[in-house]
Amino acid sequence: MKSKVKGLRIVEINEIAKRYKAYSGHDSDNTMIADMRKLNLSIKRELKGVKGCNIAIVGHMVQELNIKPDICVTIRASPSILFKRQKARGYHVSKIKENIVSEAVDYCGEGASKRCKLHFEVETEEEKRELISYISELMKHGKLAKRLSAPKSVERLKASKDMMAEFLKFIKRNNIGL
Repeated sequence: MKSKVKGLRIVEINEIAKRYKAYSGHDSDNTMIADMRKLNLSIKRELKGVKGCNIAIVGHMVQELNIKPDICVTIRASPSILFKRQKARGYHVSKIKENIVSEAVDYCGEGASKRCKLHFEVETEEEKRELISYISELMKHGKLAKRLSAPKSVERLKASKDMMAEFLKFIKRNNIGL
């Protein structure tokens, strides 16, 4: 993937898994099953010798990799948006359910916040643009805040409860059994 931010190289985990055949097969939904040992080696191989630029590793498995990024960004989506998006992509209903549950419990965000020096969660396009601008400024000045990501605020905890409530309503409304 080409970056719009100067000095940033984007590495897509799924592309690396495909290119290096870092998967052990496919599950019943025809989704790749990542071979984490091979994937970690493949990412290291891909990044070997990369100098003079910042690297963004994109994918929902960042928290599973043996890397410690400086910054992690988790892009959130409401269950209804996630359902529509993944249905349009042709995902099997069981895979959509799995992803909605992961979103509702903030699996990726929680894992990323433990691995990164700075962790951000965004949902709207405006939040994404603001964050890209902020990260661009950090990169321009070559400085990264020395603090760990702040613990989740009361607002974030409230948002998690709201997400879970929306998740439960969504399941009832759409008659989706887990």
